[in-house]
Amino acid sequence: MQIQLFNLPFTALLLCAALLTGCSRNNDPTPDGPAPVAVNFTSSLDGAVPPSAQAARTRTTAGGDEWVQNDKVGIFMVTAGRSLQAGLAKNICYLATPSVEQARKASFKPQDASQTIFYPQSGNVDFVAYYPWADNDGRVWGRVDENGNYNIAVIDQSNPQAIDVLYAKTSNVPTGQKTVELSFKHVLSKITLHVKAGTGFQPSDLSKVTMYLMNMLATARLDLNVGLLAPDFYSIISPVKAASAAEGSDATFSAILIPQAAGATDREAYFFVGGQTYVWTIPDTQAFEPGRHYTFPITINRTGMTVGAPTITPWKVDNSNPGKLETPRENTVLIPPGTFTMGQTGISNAVPVHQVTLTKEFYMSKHQVTTTQYAAFLNAKGIGEDRKGTVTYYKDNFTTPVTEQKVEFVYAPYGITWNSITGQWIPVEKYKNHPMGNVSWYGAKAYADWVKGALPTEAQWEYACRAGTPTSYYFGDDSNIFGEYGWYKDNSGGDYPQAVGQKLPNAYGLYDMYGNVYEWCSDWYDANYYKDASAGIDPRGPATGTNRVLRGGYYGTPYTTSAFIGSACRYSMSSTDTDRSNGFRVVFP
Repeated sequence: MQIQLFNLPFTALLLCAALLTGCSRNNDPTPDGPAPVAVNFTSSLDGAVPPSAQAARTRTTAGGDEWVQNDKVGIFMVTAGRSLQAGLAKNICYLATPSVEQARKASFKPQDASQTIFYPQSGNVDFVAYYPWADNDGRVWGRVDENGNYNIAVIDQSNPQAIDVLYAKTSNVPTGQKTVELSFKHVLSKITLHVKAGTGFQPSDLSKVTMYLMNMLATARLDLNVGLLAPDFYSIISPVKAASAAEGSDATFSAILIPQAAGATDREAYFFVGGQTYVWTIPDTQAFEPGRHYTFPITINRTGMTVGAPTITPWKVDNSNPGKLETPRENTVLIPPGTFTMGQTGISNAVPVHQVTLTKEFYMSKHQVTTTQYAAFLNAKGIGEDRKGTVTYYKDNFTTPVTEQKVEFVYAPYGITWNSITGQWIPVEKYKNHPMGNVSWYGAKAYADWVKGALPTEAQWEYACRAGTPTSYYFGDDSNIFGEYGWYKDNSGGDYPQAVGQKLPNAYGLYDMYGNVYEWCSDWYDANYYKDASAGIDPRGPATGTNRVLRGGYYGTPYTTSAFIGSACRYSMSSTDTDRSNGFRVVFP
């Protein structure tokens, strides 16, 4: 039984001292130890950005581009790698004080000074924070249960700030670190509908238009341990109508949504105007991803309505180039620096486990590179029907450049096809959103060079995959739920990769880190490398080798045990091999 003493009266503390040796507030040092060190917290919203971009960040639908004075966040402190149930400090309310110079930055102080979080005497710790803080006053929704699940409901949209959930996790913080940075991100999705009066209506007719969304996900549980959502049930959602319509529209509605993958059916939007009802069936192919903003143009005519393709942007204000299509580099997530335990006991080529520190943040492709993206690369580079081209790689631990001539980049029949009339590569229609398989290491490296990125090191890949978790998978140790997060033989059919982004992401927002296709890393492979390696700072693999590293498992993996398809599993293949199961993603500095 764990004794919590944060709020005990003085007499109870005296009784505790009489009964228990060393009884003290559970995250204070002992009376004979060093002076207590309080934790100082600062924060950024949606990750650190350069000053020129700071004005483009948005926290909530109603909250603008800044923290608000006394915004409440809940903070947990746990021994590094432990669950929130074993927390040293649990769900402590801290209040925001926005920076005078940059209101999207803030520092935090405890709402109750007696609940100030102090570092333990030794060891590294993890911090988990979320917004808005749940006071657990008996409500079913908007509360945190004993297992660290934050129960979320978006049925009531009247106060967007109350349901715009933010999440941050900072791992492996050394005891006594002066300041802890909490980098918050949006957990939910946002939708905006710009409605115009069409044939048979006047703009004034839309002043009284009302609407609701039918059969939308309305509740979910956010596992604060790892930052993953588990959807609950569907309901009706009434979006908020703006007091004044956005420029170019006659009425503007917005709502915060529970994210969901493509494939959901029976979702509809009902509009009531001029005594008539108009219904838009939301396409089954439409996904709503965490931290994304979906803007739809809608025109209502007397005889019906038309809905245009959505503009999909990160959940932020960006007036520099509205509607711009994502490039490979933009379709990324920020991975913060940190320390983690690399490897896994019981996997022969992933032991001994050891501490690795990555000192620099980096961006990683949210999805595996698709056939559409790869075909564009081949065409831009002038790669012909022979699928061969030149590529520069590095020997001797990436220090000696070597140019290879006419290396085969990809084996053609899967995913893309050569159009002899146009002399261009085109993605096969049914596979255009599938990961590009059959890619050699050289072909993956050449693509990464083309987008001015790189293939991830093994350490970067595993760190990004784990997303702060020490478990076999980024969703825990229960392989029975693997099918919710990755593709393997039983749910893919075992013959082909599947379209990217259909499974649940990890806490960093990375999709398909398990299964679908193996992912090339930049490192040479050595089965005994971990035995020869010690704790490292920004490590790379062996200086030389025969094969290159592959990570993550593939669509035909017959088992979901972590040795075959988990965070620490390692494979290898010759740099020239082009197997259908081999794909990749890219990192950027």
